[in-house]
Amino acid sequence: MSTRRTATASLGAALLGAALVAGCVTEPSQSPRGRRITASTPVAAPPPPSRSPGNSATSAPAASVQLPSGPIAEPAVGKTTLSRIEVGVIPYGTITNDGQALPLVSPDGRFIAVQQGEAPTWEVLLAEPGAQPPLRTGITVFQVGDRTLTRVEQELPAGLVLGRASDDRGFLVEAPQPDGSRWIGRVSWVGGVQWLVQGNMVNSAATLTPRGDLLYTRRALESNFNDLVLQSPDGQPSVRPADGGSYEFPLCTSDLSLVYALRLSEKSGIELEAIRLDRGGAADGPARLTATISSKVIEPKADRLQAYQITAGAPPVIPARTGFIAADSAIAIFHPRMGRMAAYRLENGQFDPLAPASMSAIPSQDSARPGFYCTTAEGMVFVPSLGKPGVEAPTIRVLPSAYVGRRLSGTPESMMLFGPVKGRADEMEVVKLVIGPTAASQPPN
Repeated sequence: MSTRRTATASLGAALLGAALVAGCVTEPSQSPRGRRITASTPVAAPPPPSRSPGNSATSAPAASVQLPSGPIAEPAVGKTTLSRIEVGVIPYGTITNDGQALPLVSPDGRFIAVQQGEAPTWEVLLAEPGAQPPLRTGITVFQVGDRTLTRVEQELPAGLVLGRASDDRGFLVEAPQPDGSRWIGRVSWVGGVQWLVQGNMVNSAATLTPRGDLLYTRRALESNFNDLVLQSPDGQPSVRPADGGSYEFPLCTSDLSLVYALRLSEKSGIELEAIRLDRGGAADGPARLTATISSKVIEPKADRLQAYQITAGAPPVIPARTGFIAADSAIAIFHPRMGRMAAYRLENGQFDPLAPASMSAIPSQDSARPGFYCTTAEGMVFVPSLGKPGVEAPTIRVLPSAYVGRRLSGTPESMMLFGPVKGRADEMEVVKLVIGPTAASQPPN
């Protein structure tokens, strides 16, 4: 299994870094309740933007990207169809970040966790042998108020890196140790760390299922091959060996019966596996990993960096107890051969292409409008689910800038968006997007 780092493989040091090349567009509010925007579907989509090979992935922190100049918040122009999405945009200001990790958000949108300081090395990001604690990297929590962001004062251990998921209680972090092992913890939104996994193993790439189970990979210090582990809050860990390969970057959707993970092997390259969960007949009972019900090859070469980039644009799920139900439960990942996000459907074992050159995809919560909100270098668009395998759907323009989102719970459908600030590589703009015919009438929180 290769961990080579090539320029052509770099979707960006991280998803946020990829979004930086589009520049930042601020959608100013015209009233205390936000500005109403109507987005329409262009008859002919513009050609995909040219793709720069980017910086070669090395052990150094991610490099800054120069932002182009351009107009601010211009609406879509030209011929349109009658397909429309109405949205409200609520600005909250800016925060500093490390230019590497996309923030995590509480499901109710009241808190944001941001990684700041010096960006971790690739050895840390990929949990490779020899990764050392990133002591110049820090995490800050902000409370979201009435168009304000207020720092939450709390003391956290040095050397933490932001994890891949959050819930009502807090957000996941990982702590590389001096001996090469790695721990997983949860930081409360109001302060304090609870260690979920400790010991002398390399525990990494943790995420949460909709039921709050911890899903992660682990390996021995002397090994380069990860097992997949599912740990229920009140149950023993369920372990699935990779059998001659290595599990990387597990994923979840709103489907409570499944989890996904990339499996790397010299024989098959990078495969996306769908694995069934068994809760013993109880909806909230302890879960265990059972059979692989689907396996799809994505790339012929087993490359850990490529696996990282494939999953970077897949957002964490909202906890099931918040009432979130995705209108489309397909798993959306970046497909390197398609050069875009693609939705994998178990029913036919195929990938449906999403927006050209897209780098992130968030499933719709509206059952009347299934599909995905996709981030591209030219803006955020909506791609409806057509139910026609392999057919590329038209895109509906939502915002003319490359915001990357974290979905929120509740109604109307909403998400917190993050975008770069022009001329400031260490800053990030924060806005809330509210979707639907009542979007502009909603209060800020």
